[in-house]
Amino acid sequence: MFHLSAYNETLTINTELLQVCQQYTCRVFNKISENQNTYLLVLEGLLKLYECTVMASTVAVVSTLTSYALAIFILFFALETYRVHKRHVQLTTAFVFTQMVAFFSLLIATLLCVLNPDFPLPYRIIEGIGFLFVTALIFYLLFLYLHPETLLKRSFLIKKAHRNFFLVNGFVAVGISFIPIYKEHEIIQLCQLSASLMPGSIALSVVTYLFIVGVQFVAFVKYMRSWTKVQRLSRLSSRSGSLHFQN
Repeated sequence: MFHLSAYNETLTINTELLQVCQQYTCRVFNKISENQNTYLLVLEGLLKLYECTVMASTVAVVSTLTSYALAIFILFFALETYRVHKRHVQLTTAFVFTQMVAFFSLLIATLLCVLNPDFPLPYRIIEGIGFLFVTALIFYLLFLYLHPETLLKRSFLIKKAHRNFFLVNGFVAVGISFIPIYKEHEIIQLCQLSASLMPGSIALSVVTYLFIVGVQFVAFVKYMRSWTKVQRLSRLSSRSGSLHFQN
């Protein structure tokens, strides 16, 4: 790992065994005096990967929190207020969209954590399990949404079992997104990145995400205000097989 050149003038360190940031103290002494200096070595390649991991994890935290809040709004307010099949289909589409955005953000964050060699093995194992967990949620959500019953009969969100499933697993997804933040905070302090452009990059990515999602959410809420509150659902006609929608 360490190699001294002739006459002990140059110290060579094997970077393959280094972390993204690590402090080293060089101590020189003889019979007369001694001196020492501490240096912070930063691997630029790993630092770039780490910066991407931090930004992805931050966006994942924000996206999972916002999607969970929107899920509660849709499940406990919107579906109960607008009891029309056409509106339920639209609300289900909005639910699936916000959940997919959060899941894909979390998927990217967990994958970067797994690929980051600077993360401790327990963190990488947990994030690997989280990656598989989120992947399964994505396929299950798409299966429910693309099922013919959702468009022709009723939304899968009407079923209490499905509501509880996504509420519980959404809470778990929020927890998974927070796991790497603690370790990332330690590395930020160790690498002395607080004065660098990293906080600005994180802020920019979060603001961009909130702007994109926020504009769409405001537009959807404005569209919802034009809906008429109806106290019953349209049903599938048993004779003609056609749907009767109420506006």
